Amino acid sequence: DYSSCRIYGVNLSGWLVLEPFILPYLFEKFNPDETTDTPPTVVDELSLSTALGKDLASTLEEHYKAFITKEDFAQIAAAGLNWVWLPVGWWMTETWEGKPMIPKTS
Repeated sequence: DYSSCRIYGVNLSGWLVLEPFILPYLFEKFNPDETTDTPPTVVDELSLSTALGKDLASTLEEHYKAFITKEDFAQIAAAGLNWVWLPVGWWMTETWEGKPMIPKTS
């Protein structure tokens, strides 16, 4: 019942689903400078995974360990928030042959 159990929450986008507008530092090195007319080619997690190649697993594992930590959850709770929204991608539970996503990494 919403009247007796209020939800106060936060969205932790960018932790488990990588998006360039949240994590530009992961995407920028693969895309042309914004001053050119060349459109970016690394625009989502799939194209980033392809661009990272052999560095994919280590890059993702480091991001998952450092982007959101136990301390962040402690601060969320201390702020009185009682709900966390964690966007997840379908590729976290299912992989497709030929796609660069790494199963069981996130």
